[in-house]
Parts: sequence; C-alpha cells; structure tokens
Amino acid sequence: MLKQARSVLMCAGLNGGTCVVIGAFAAHALQHHLDERSMSVLKTGLLYQQWHTLVLLFIAVAMRQWPGLAWHWPARLVATGIGFFSLSLYMLALGMPSWLGLLTPLGGLFFIGAWLVLFLMAYKARDL
Repeated sequence: MLKQARSVLMCAGLNGGTCVVIGAFAAHALQHHLDERSMSVLKTGLLYQQWHTLVLLFIAVAMRQWPGLAWHWPARLVATGIGFFSLSLYMLALGMPSWLGLLTPLGGLFFIGAWLVLFLMAYKARDL
C-alpha cells in the first residue's frame, strides 16, 4: 500500500507542478496570443486539474490512514480524468483539431466515476 500511496503522491506532485507551469505560461506567454474564449477554455482545464490534484493528495493520505480500502480505483479515475479533460481543453485552447473536444466529456465521466467510487467506499467502510 505504501508503494501505491507514493505513486499517487508522485502523480499529485507532477500534476500540481504542471498546473503552475501551464498557468504561468498562459498568463505570460499566451495572454496576447489567445482570444478570450480560448483563454477561458484553458483556465477551465487548469481549474479542474488543480482541484483534482488536491483529490489525489487526499487519496495519497487516505491510503496511509485507511490502508485496507481500494484507493487505487479513485486515484486512477482521477488521474485519467485529468488526462482526458484538462489535456483536451489545453489542446483545444491552443487551436488543435476540434474533434479533441470529444475527449473532454469522457474525462468528465472519469471524474464523476472517481467521486462515485469514493462515495461507495465511504458507504461500505463503516469504520472510517
């Protein structure tokens, strides 16, 4: 379980750092090159990535606190959701093909799945 917690924490660290880099790049290098809509799309991707990075941090801590639960499921769903949701929005904001927008709702479904799995885990584990 400690290896899994370490992996989730590393994933959170990578995502958190990526948020800072993308946010800084957008604020300093892209603000004069992207229109208002594209900047809004990029900021939406950042917002969801930032919040779900915090969820990954919570999961890493929870893995150590309550080691008997299957924390790897919500962690994988959140990480995959970030990949599909935020990455597709970043690519769309930068003018990549519009069909990439099909990946965004798929990422949202992964996020929803992660939250539902967390709910079910809490419901089933009465000793939390």
